[in-house]
Formats: sequence, C-alpha cells, structure tokens
Amino acid sequence: MSAAACYNADTEAASAEETGERLNNLTGKKVVWAALALVLFLAIMVFFYASSRRMDQREADISPVVTVAPTEQPPGEAQTMPPYISPAFLEEDDDWPLSERLFGQLSGQSPGRSPSPVKSMEEARKITGNAAAAAWQYYQNYHQQAEYVTRNGFLFEMPSQSYITAEILEGLEGFDPQYAAEDVMILFIRNEDAQPWFSVDNTEPSAFVICAAYAIADGYCLSYADQTALAPSDAIEDLLARYSSVHGPIARVSSADGAYMSVLSAIEERAGPVDVRYMEGDEKYISAVVSVRSNPLDVRELILERSVDGYQIKIDQIETFERKFAAINQAAPDLNLRMVPPYNLAADLKYLKSDFSSLVGSIRQSGTIAEEDAPVFISGDDEFVYMEFISGERLLAHCGEAAAEKMEWKIYPVLSYDDAYIRMKELSRFSPPPYFLIKQG
Repeated sequence: MSAAACYNADTEAASAEETGERLNNLTGKKVVWAALALVLFLAIMVFFYASSRRMDQREADISPVVTVAPTEQPPGEAQTMPPYISPAFLEEDDDWPLSERLFGQLSGQSPGRSPSPVKSMEEARKITGNAAAAAWQYYQNYHQQAEYVTRNGFLFEMPSQSYITAEILEGLEGFDPQYAAEDVMILFIRNEDAQPWFSVDNTEPSAFVICAAYAIADGYCLSYADQTALAPSDAIEDLLARYSSVHGPIARVSSADGAYMSVLSAIEERAGPVDVRYMEGDEKYISAVVSVRSNPLDVRELILERSVDGYQIKIDQIETFERKFAAINQAAPDLNLRMVPPYNLAADLKYLKSDFSSLVGSIRQSGTIAEEDAPVFISGDDEFVYMEFISGERLLAHCGEAAAEKMEWKIYPVLSYDDAYIRMKELSRFSPPPYFLIKQG
C-alpha cells in the first residue's frame, strides 16, 4: 500500500472517530437536557398539586361538614331578630396614648399638659366655664342615643369609644371655637367628689356631674355649672387616681385559674349550679355571664369584686339593664368596661329558644353524631345553636338569612370556645354576634 493510501485511511479513521465522539457528546447533552426538562416538569406538577391541596384544605376548613334541613320547624313563636344594638368594643386599645397624655396616674406626670404660665385664673375661668357648659349641652343633646360613662375620671362616649374633649365640642352652639385647641379636661365625677369645691345636689351622691379643669401655675381651675374653684394639683391627681380603671391586664378566667372556683362559688351560692358562658377580669373585678344548669334560658350577667375573703358579687341582674354600661359604671366607676361583653342581654334574651329536638334529630340522621350521643348543653336562637354532647363533640349550627324560611341549618364542628367564637363572628349578620350562646367553661 502506498504512503498516500495509508495517510487517507488513517485520516478517514480519525475523522470517523472524531465524528463518533461528537455524536456521543451531542447525544449525551440531549439526554441531560431531556432529564432536566423532565425534572422541571415534575417540579411544576408537584407545585400545582401542592397548591391545589392547600386550596382544597382551606376550602375544607371553612366549608360546613353537613347541611341539615329539619323536617319540622322547632316549636316557638316565629320572630324576626333585630340587630343586636349594643356598643361594639374595639379589639385594639387605641385610645391609651390619649389616656397617657391626659392622665397623670398612667404617665407619672400631672394630668393635662404642662401648666400654662401665660393663663391667669381669670383667663382659665373663662375657658373652663365655657367648656363645662358646652360639655353639659353635648351630653344633653346625645345621652338618649349614646351611653356616657366616666373613664379614668373623664367623660367618655361608648358608641364612638372616645373621650369628650374641647376639640369634639368645636362647632357646638355656645362653645367658643378659640378654646378648641386648649388642653381643658372634661371630667365626669360623682356628686360627692365635686363637693369639696362646689355646691352640688347631695340627694344622689353617686350621680355624676360634668366639670371642666384647666392646669395653671397655682394648680387647677375647676368649673361646674356657674361655679369656679381653684384646686391643688395633688387633689386632682388623687381624684383621678380613685377613678383609675387600671387594675392589671384583662384576661379570660379559665377553670385552671385560682380565681375561677372562688367566683363560681359566689355565683352558685345565689343561683345554684351554673354553666359559665363568659368570664374575664383583672386583678380587682371579674365580669361573668352564666346560665342556670337546669334551665339554659335563665342567663345571668354579674360583676364580682375581689376581697380578702375571695370574690363577692358587686353587681347582679345586669341582664335586665337596657343601658348596662352606664349602670355598671355608676355602681363601679373604676371598673374597666373592656372586660364587659359587648352584647345587651336585656334586648337579646327574648330570642332564645328552648326546644331543638328536631334539629338534633336531623343531625343524627346525617351521621354527624351517633344515635346514642345526647346533648349535655344546648343554647340557641333563630340564627345560631351551640351544642355539646356526651361524647365531647361540639357543634355550632347556623341558619343564614336566606335559609331562615326553610329552617335550613349548616353544621360546623368546633374544637373550643375560641373556635366557636371565631366561626360565629365570621358567619353572623349581627354585630356583635350572640356570643353568649357559647359555653366557655
């Protein structure tokens, strides 16, 4: 074989080998890319599957387990429930910064801002006299629609959750607008506490009067009606301290708390065995709503005060008070009304029902509870029914406005008081919802 032939053969072999390597490399890259594409596709599928499961789970969490339509309407006269007209308390304590600015006992400073060195007693008298008259007029104008209470010694309006200040009085007929920016304090105190400075009606010592106070260099200029007085700073600070509603944090009282049995004992001494529907308090007072165990329609609301011997009933029969916040405040002006539940039992209790046997029967037929499982607690009205069973099962039944005529109930298993509370808040068409139906203890 010639040298040229050998060279061509070797060259062709090398080219073939090189081409094979290129093909192998190309094939390997395609395999790698295909594998990567497959992995990416699987990852996308897993993502969408997981998202779908999460959405399904979320939907399952808010969807009723079963829809129950009783074959017959529970006995009782049909009534249309009105809105629950009760003061709606804020979830957040938004006005504490204002309190700290106004109240000396909270910030460690004198109430009001720094005494004004440029205001004489005569100038301050004009401010407080005008503000006291305007505040009284404001109270007269709106006290039929709103509940006014003393909060830390200051005039406080319940529906708006606001202190009555000179700024709020601006625009009221008779109020001098040049005083709207002044730091005049509108006080709401008992007759007996105004007597050191003013001549007031002593026939009702616990009745409230409206005064205005303004800080000056010598103390505080006070006005009530057409009377004016000068009060030392420490006297005003002592006065406001007596009305302070700060007695520690407000918290739920559970059966694990030491105060629970003392409170329950005091209530049951008067009412017999009860079921607790609400119990919250601070270090001085406890607000409670209970029902007599033998009659769930007998719902009672009370305030208890702590003493050296435990807890004693301070105010009872609150369920009969149409203006309960004002009534509680008059009896215990230093009680923090945030512990008092927002509903008004005087208006709400007439809508309670006593017989839900057809509803329970329909729930059994749906298989939600066992045939032998019986309710040990049941309380309801036209919109909600809360039930607890021997097995420990808890159910909340809801009848929406659209389903009211057919008495169609949706049944929600609930795990606890909080769970039932949240569910009721989500579903109710009233504000506040009838939380008193739920058993807390």
